[in-house]
Amino acid sequence: MADTLGTTRVTVTRLLKVT
Repeated sequence: MADTLGTTRVTVTRLLKVT
């Protein structure tokens, strides 16, 4: 569960950085 949450957070951060 922690891994999934961590990955999701990284993905969100990446999307925000791209934007």
